[in-house]
Amino acid sequence: MEMPSTSFRVGIIGFGGIGEQHFLHLSRFQDVAVEVICDRDENRLRKAQQVCGIPRLATCAEEVFSLPLQAVVVATPNVTHYPLVKEALLRGWHVLCEKPFAMDAAQAEELCRLAGARELVHMVAFSYRFVPAVKMLREILERGQAGRIYHVRCHYLQSWLASPFAPYSWRLDVQQSGSGVLGDLGSHVFDLAEFLTGKKFLRVQAYARTFIPERKDPVSGKERKVTVDDAVGVWGEMEEGIFFTAEMSRCATGRGNAFTVEVNGDRGGFLLDVEKPGELLACPEPFTEYTHFRSNFASFPCPSSFGPVDHYYAQTEAFVQALRGEPVVLPSFFEGWRTQRILDACIRSIQQGDWQAI
Repeated sequence: MEMPSTSFRVGIIGFGGIGEQHFLHLSRFQDVAVEVICDRDENRLRKAQQVCGIPRLATCAEEVFSLPLQAVVVATPNVTHYPLVKEALLRGWHVLCEKPFAMDAAQAEELCRLAGARELVHMVAFSYRFVPAVKMLREILERGQAGRIYHVRCHYLQSWLASPFAPYSWRLDVQQSGSGVLGDLGSHVFDLAEFLTGKKFLRVQAYARTFIPERKDPVSGKERKVTVDDAVGVWGEMEEGIFFTAEMSRCATGRGNAFTVEVNGDRGGFLLDVEKPGELLACPEPFTEYTHFRSNFASFPCPSSFGPVDHYYAQTEAFVQALRGEPVVLPSFFEGWRTQRILDACIRSIQQGDWQAI
C-alpha cells in the first residue's frame, strides 16, 4: 500500500499508561500526525486534551473508523484486540497492537492471515525485543557463541498486586483479559525465548496460583471475584532439547519490573536484566569452568550500535520505519500467533495438569 511522503495519519485507541507512551513517542516523528485519541474514560480524554493537544478525541472506536487514517495503535483491554484489529485491517490500515495479541490462537491466526493477504504493516508490541541487551544477546547466540544451548531460564516478577488492598481492574477478569500474569507477562517471556534462540517451543507444562481471590472494585466499592492467575510457573521443551523454565508473578513483593533471561550453553553463559538494559552479563568460553563454586559472570556494556536504552521509543521508531517502507524486521502478527499458541497450551496444561504440545 502506497503511503504519502509527507505525513502518516495515525489514531490511538486506548489511552491508559501504554497508550500515552505510544502517543509521546509517535509525536517525536515529524512525518507522523496523531489525528485522534479514543478512550471510553472521559477523564483520560481530558488529560489527552491537556497534555497532548490532539485535535480530535473520541469515546467510541466507531468515530475513529470514520476518519481517513492510514494506521492505528490498539492499546485497549485484550478482549477488544480482535474486533478492533480486524476492522482496521479490513479498512486497509496498518496496525500496531499491544500484547497479548488475541484471546486465543484461532483469533490470532485469522488476523495474521488477513494482514498478510492485504500486505499491510502489522506489529505486536513485543517491546523488549528492542532492549539493547536483548539485541546484543541475540547476535551472540546467532553467532553460536553459547555453543549448544542447555537452558533458557526466565523470571518476570512484579509486585503491584502483592497487597490485598490493590484494587480490582479489568486485568483480573478472565472475560476481559483471557488470563492473568500468564498473558500479561508470559507473552513477553515466550516471545523472547524464541526470538533469542531462534528455536520454537515443542511442549509445555504449567502451574498457576491465585493468592487473593477477591478485590474491591474502585468504582462500585464492592468485592469482585478474581478469575485469573496471580502467579504462573512454566517448564518446557524447545527445539534441539533446550530445557526451558520460567516464573511469572504480579505478587512478587519488592519487585518492580524484574524481567531476566539467562541462557546457558556448553561454550558460555549469558544473563540479561531489562531493568539494566544497557549491559549484559556473560561467562565466555575460557571461563566456563566453575572455581570454588563462585559464579564467573562479568558485566559487558552494550555498544551504542544496539540502539537506545529507551526500548519503547525504539519500538515506535521501527513501526514508523516500516510505514515509510524502510527495511526493518518487526515482531509481526505471525509472532503474536506463535505466542498465543504457547499461551493456549499453558492454559490447557493448568486446567488438565499435564504436558501440552504446541
